[in-house]
Order: sequence, then structure tokens, then C-alpha cells
Amino acid sequence: MKKKKNLFKVLSENDMKEKLRLASEEKSEAHIWEQADNIRELFYITDFQEDQNRFILRPSLNETSLLNKECLINFEAEDREFFSTGTIQPGEKGLFLFTIGNKVFRFDKRKHLRIPEEFTESLIFKVNRQKDFHFNCFNISEGGIGIICNLDKRDVFSVNKKFRDVFLEFNGKNYAIELVIVQYNGEADEEYGQNKIQIGLAFKSITETVKFNIKKEVQKCLFKALKGKKES
Repeated sequence: MKKKKNLFKVLSENDMKEKLRLASEEKSEAHIWEQADNIRELFYITDFQEDQNRFILRPSLNETSLLNKECLINFEAEDREFFSTGTIQPGEKGLFLFTIGNKVFRFDKRKHLRIPEEFTESLIFKVNRQKDFHFNCFNISEGGIGIICNLDKRDVFSVNKKFRDVFLEFNGKNYAIELVIVQYNGEADEEYGQNKIQIGLAFKSITETVKFNIKKEVQKCLFKALKGKKES
């Protein structure tokens, strides 16, 4: 069985400071948005003040609608993506200050942010109404999901197979998806037990409203995880 490949890593205090410094040295872009909204504002990281645990940012526009609001921030360093929370305040000479929250998560770069099942309250893929065809998911993004199933379902989920008019139960809400296609079919990570396979499914036909709502729910889960109690 495979060892689990983690989707994300919670940075230690030392790692967090190092990556924040690197983002500053690389003059990385910072995308910031209110957690209840999907509209991102673009800034450029010009410095990191370690004693204050904050970025100094140059805005792409002359103003921002995010002052004093609790926000998510996404930036890159060493070709990896990082997410945290914090608040933005005015600085000097047209610059802004962003105070970083107590957690920073590292993710591999992907087209869509993918979060693990542990960030969610419930995550179930429903091929039809039969319980035998309801599957626990282990990750989700606005572009697709990963599911775990028994080995006897391997042929059911052969690569490139299509499923129409399926449902995703995500945090107690059901989302109708018109078409999904199997992109991966392989051995499951060892934590899921023996005789299990993991399947990667891409959303190939989905309404913009459903896609928007899934993306919004993913971001709410990320925000909640970042705001959770920091482990000692």
C-alpha cells in the first residue's frame, strides 16, 4: 500500500518565518480576499517585518475595500503556494500592512485549491440513490473530488468512464453535477485500510452557480481550518 501524500502542511513557527521572508525576497504577488467573498485583490509583497509578523504590501490599485476585515491571503515562495489569514491596514506612502494569522498552510501549486476531507464536516459522492454507490471523499476542489472505495469497484471507475447527473453532499448541502469523468484509478493510501482504491473524478459539466458555491464552501473550510486552535 502507498504511504499517504499530504495535500497540505501546517508550517512550524520557524518554517513560517522562513517562508514569509522568502516571499518578501521574491517580491511575490499576494492575493487577498474577504473569506465570505470570492473577489480577490492583488498586492505585491515588498517587505516582511518579523517582529510584527506582517507584510508590507504595494497595492495594484490605489485603494482597497478590505481595510480592517478578516481576510484570506494567498502567496507563493519557492514555487509552492501558501495560505493564511489576517487583517489589512493602511501604512505609509500608499503602502498597506497585512498582519499574518497564527497559522500558515503550504499547498502544492494546482489550478484549483484542493482541501482534504478533514477540513470539512461531510463529503460524500453519490452516483445514484443506492447506498452501495455512495462514497466517502478524501479531498475536494471546485474542479473535482477524490473518493475511496472497495477494490471490487475498480472496474466501475475505470479511467475515462463518465457518470451523468450525480450528486455531491458537501457540509450538509447537495450539489447536482451534470457530468464527471474518472481521471485516476489506483491503490489507496495505507491509512484507508486493505483492499481499497482511490479514484480521482473531474467535474466536466457543472453549472457556474454550483461551481461558485463549491468554491465558496471550500474557502470557508480553509478559513475555518486556518483559524482553528494552533497545536503546541
